[in-house]
Amino acid sequence: MKKFGFSLLIVLLASAAYAQSPWIQPAHNLYAQISFNVIPEYDLIYLRDGAERLLERNYSDITVQGWLEYGFSPNTTLILSIPYKILKAGDITPGPNSLPVTQSGSLTAPGNIEFGIRQSLLTRHILLSAQIFLKFKTSHYDKSTGLRSGYDAAGIAPIISIGYGREKFYGFLYSGTGFRSNNYSSSIRGGFEGGYQIFSQIWIAGFLDMTRSLRDGSYTSSVNNFSTAFYINDQEYVAWGLKAIMNLSQNKYGLVATFAGAFSGNNVAKSPSINLGFFYKYHPH
Repeated sequence: MKKFGFSLLIVLLASAAYAQSPWIQPAHNLYAQISFNVIPEYDLIYLRDGAERLLERNYSDITVQGWLEYGFSPNTTLILSIPYKILKAGDITPGPNSLPVTQSGSLTAPGNIEFGIRQSLLTRHILLSAQIFLKFKTSHYDKSTGLRSGYDAAGIAPIISIGYGREKFYGFLYSGTGFRSNNYSSSIRGGFEGGYQIFSQIWIAGFLDMTRSLRDGSYTSSVNNFSTAFYINDQEYVAWGLKAIMNLSQNKYGLVATFAGAFSGNNVAKSPSINLGFFYKYHPH
C-alpha cells in the first residue's frame, strides 16, 4: 500500500499543472515541474453554438510554465504557478481580412502568476480537498499586434476535488468557480481525470475539462485585442485530453506528455495543444 501511495503521487503531481488534484504533498516535500505547451499556428477560433470566426492573421501560442508545490504541513500544500508566454502574429489570412487592424509581430511576457493553497479535508478511502488560487494581474499587452499574455485582471478561484485510487488506477472529480476583477465575467469549472498504470514506470490517463462563462461581466476588449482573441471576455470550452507519465530515475525525475483538444468553445483557438513537462521531487528524508 505504501508503494502504491508513492507511485500514485508521481502521477497526480505530474498532472498538477491543471490544478485540480485532491492529493496533498507530504510535509516538507517539494515538487517542481517545468512544462512547454504549444498551440500550433491557427487562424480560427470557436464561437458559441458551433460557430467559428476567421482571424485576420495566423497566430501561435507557446507557454513555458513553472509549477511548484510544497508540503507546508501534513494537510496543507502551497502552490506557485509562473507562466511565460511566447506569442506570434504572422501572415494575413486569405478572405475578407484584407485590411487588418493589427500588425504582425510577437510578444514574450509573463502571464497571470498564481498562488494557491490546497487543504485536505478527508484522507481515508476517498480523498477530499479544497483549494483556492489567487491570480495576479502580471500580464502584458502589445497594442500594435493585439497580443495579450494574460487576463487584464486579478482573480480568485476556489475548487473542491474528490479522488480515489487503487494499486494501478486512480480517478478524481472537481468543481469550482472563478472570479476576476476589471468587469470580466465569472465562470464555473468542472471535470474529471482517470489513469491506469500500464507498466511499472508508465501511466496513461485521460481527462475532460469544462469552463463555462456566466456572461455577467461588462469588460470590453480593444478592437486590436478582440481581433486576436487573446484573453478576451467570456472565454469557455469543453476540452478532452490524453496524458502519459513516465518515471525516469528512482522516483525523483520524470516526464509528462499531454495532447488536448476541444469539443466546443467560445473565443478560444480552434486548434489542439501539445504539452511536454519535466518534473523533479525532493524528499528531505
